[in-house]
Amino acid sequence: PAHCMEISSTGHKLWRYWDIDPDFRTSYKTDDEYADHLLELVNQATACRMRCIGPVGVSLSGGNDSTLVAASAATQLAKSNLPQSRLMSFSYVFDKHKECDERKYIEPVVEQYGLDAHYIEGDELWTFRNFDTHPIPKDQLWTNCFVTLPLSVARAAQQAGCKVLLNGQVGDALFGGSSLGIADKLSNWEIVPLLSYLKRYSKDINWRKDVFLRGLGPLAPNWARRLYLRKRNRKEGPFIGGLSSDKKLKAQSIRINPRHFNSPAKLTPSAKKRYGSTLSAAWSQGFASSRSCGYNRFGIEDLSPLYDRRIVEFILSVPGNRIVHPGKSR
Repeated sequence: PAHCMEISSTGHKLWRYWDIDPDFRTSYKTDDEYADHLLELVNQATACRMRCIGPVGVSLSGGNDSTLVAASAATQLAKSNLPQSRLMSFSYVFDKHKECDERKYIEPVVEQYGLDAHYIEGDELWTFRNFDTHPIPKDQLWTNCFVTLPLSVARAAQQAGCKVLLNGQVGDALFGGSSLGIADKLSNWEIVPLLSYLKRYSKDINWRKDVFLRGLGPLAPNWARRLYLRKRNRKEGPFIGGLSSDKKLKAQSIRINPRHFNSPAKLTPSAKKRYGSTLSAAWSQGFASSRSCGYNRFGIEDLSPLYDRRIVEFILSVPGNRIVHPGKSR
């Protein structure tokens, strides 16, 4: 986390105690060199989070992020002198709701790295099944409506004797901003590459959404954006009402604020999005901490190697065109 809070009898204050150097850039000639650098940092971040007394596991889905962490941890465990030579993996699977099942992505990883795999049936763990005993208060359900799934992983990890559970959280935030590729090119005055991109993907481009809103929109001054929202009769920060009929609870509705802490002006629009997603208090002091508390109740330390400061610094120093590629979401 990049923010600190101090609470006293006279009040409280929140301040930033660490930030990136917006002038620092990592420059290589090829994408492979950036990938090698990232892999080195992932290995370092994963290794330092596996130092524990007891078995290590990973919460493994079919996605790129947890797969990367699993591959790194399993490879390092196999080469170590630790009693545990196989990494435990914990995945929820679905037999009834087959469109949610990711075993076709999970099982090749298990086989490739020789993981000690544990599968949790998730068909009956849907959100409203046992609503009265749901682990999140009804008026805060929006914070994690699928919490019963990760908690089932925590319970399975506890039963297996696992002490540390790695995850692939924050990957989406690190590599986000793919929709702002046009804005990046405009901010860097890359006119020729932009024209080439528009010509090549002209059939797939939504000119109003991709060029006007996501291309020119992020570069517009605040007064212009406020004017646009007023003309569109839209308001920032809508209220989310509670599910309870209690008027007092409804009065405690949460305001969604899309603004982050001010990011360095020198960053491109997509980098600003990554900056806000990774360094805002909403992640480090919100979702990440609340998730950790859930695992702590089972005696599990839930850790996110991708949320390592070294990785965040590196990603935010990489030119946007090395992360945001036309036609690719990640």
